[in-house]
Amino acid sequence: MLIAALVLGLLGGLAGLLIGTLIFLGDLVAFAFSGGAAQARGLLVLLFAVIAIAGAVASPRKPWGGALLLLLSGAGSWAVINVFGAPVLFFTLLAAFLAVRGRRQAL
Repeated sequence: MLIAALVLGLLGGLAGLLIGTLIFLGDLVAFAFSGGAAQARGLLVLLFAVIAIAGAVASPRKPWGGALLLLLSGAGSWAVINVFGAPVLFFTLLAAFLAVRGRRQAL
């Protein structure tokens, strides 16, 4: 279960990196013409993606800490970009659940 949490957390982090990069780079043109704030959302999603990857890497050794980071990154991505953060939220919630579940089975 802990390895599955690692894999799903990494998938969530990679999905967040892809979505954050697309939002950030896609809005560079809009920023040049109108000065929008969507660029900041892309950077926040990139930050939450890095937190998701850190939580995924930490989950086999420290399942509770990894689960907390995964939940933080999933909820943060959802709060910043709403429905576009759904893949990140899905993968990170599932990874956090598996990390905690794997911790209980390892005892």
